[in-house]
Amino acid sequence: MSRVITAGSRAFVLWACYFFMLICAPAFAQDQTGAQVSEPVLWERALVAVENGDHQAALVDLERLVSLNPANVNYRFELALTLYKLGQDGRARYHLGLLDSTALQPGARHAVGQLTEKINTRRRLSGYFSFGMRPESNVGRQTESKTVLISGLPFELEQSGEPGVSGKINAGLSYGSRLSPRLHARLRADLAAKLNKDAAYRDISVTGRAGLQFSKTSRSAIAGGLLLGTRWIGDAPYSDTVGAYVDYAQQAGAKGRLNLNLQFANTRHKDRSPDHNIILAHLSYAHGISANAQLRFGVFHQHTSSADTTAAGTNTGLTFGADYAFRGGLVAGLDVSVSRDTRDGFNAGLFSEARKDEKIKAELRLHHREIQFYNFAPQLIVGIERNKSNNTLVDYTNEYMTIGFTRKF
Repeated sequence: MSRVITAGSRAFVLWACYFFMLICAPAFAQDQTGAQVSEPVLWERALVAVENGDHQAALVDLERLVSLNPANVNYRFELALTLYKLGQDGRARYHLGLLDSTALQPGARHAVGQLTEKINTRRRLSGYFSFGMRPESNVGRQTESKTVLISGLPFELEQSGEPGVSGKINAGLSYGSRLSPRLHARLRADLAAKLNKDAAYRDISVTGRAGLQFSKTSRSAIAGGLLLGTRWIGDAPYSDTVGAYVDYAQQAGAKGRLNLNLQFANTRHKDRSPDHNIILAHLSYAHGISANAQLRFGVFHQHTSSADTTAAGTNTGLTFGADYAFRGGLVAGLDVSVSRDTRDGFNAGLFSEARKDEKIKAELRLHHREIQFYNFAPQLIVGIERNKSNNTLVDYTNEYMTIGFTRKF
């Protein structure tokens, strides 16, 4: 992380690495302890606790079993069932999703489907919350050049890409209500916030969805509804969004799941600049190698129409992701995306051609499933993004790292 490692940022990087080693130390120490309880003993003890109705005690042993042997489908299903009994639907659904994309015997798959249906039918809230500190080499995603050419003439920039540290908050809450055996009502709200001491780098967005989901079988579902969103940049209202969405999910074979997401939205800006009409399509496929390993592939296309031709255009890209749970509790995730953004027009007084960007982004996530502080799991994220553009002002590289905590409920 070249630009991040400067003076105070170097200390932050070293502190983050030390912090992650520190939080993982208890689990590593536990693995080396001679008194560690064997898997068969843990499994028997967990089943006894389940029979006695002591689900909290069973949860402790089942969490440890899944960490010790994340590919064992029996451990993971019993953990999902115990989480369901404790009312932790969000976490139970996560483990059932991993099992659903794994090769299972017909009876096991039926049990997974039944438990998933039970979670979907009862009226319970689910959500997530994460927060952390993010040092970045280019917090404003601006060019690092001090001089740019505009209409063939050199101009000195007063401000170029510079490092900084921001606070990141992501949160969401969803509510489902069963209207009939196959029809459910869904409400969802999401928050994404980037906070910085410099108001120019603050960015907060809130999105709400309300719709219906129809499941013809346990292997497919279609949902649709309305969405509303609002965004603030630099502590000032920036835009409002109104639109609609359609989501379709289909089980593909014994190990795969196909998802198609369509979104139609109109964004109106507070400064009275032209509206943006956006159509977004995203097709993705998730393939389960085992209960502890999963691959993801995707392609997306976004078309933006606007009277402002410098904003109108298309953005097309590919995504790849992988998740793997190691023995002992360490969980790693990798996401890579490449995209091409082409604009329709340009400012003839400043530039000679429309903007064209090629962007690549890679992100690695690490957390330990057994380590929690007040039900929050520490997480380390390291990433890099490179935007190559024919417009020097937005040609940049940004390297970043986030150390924080996350929770699903």
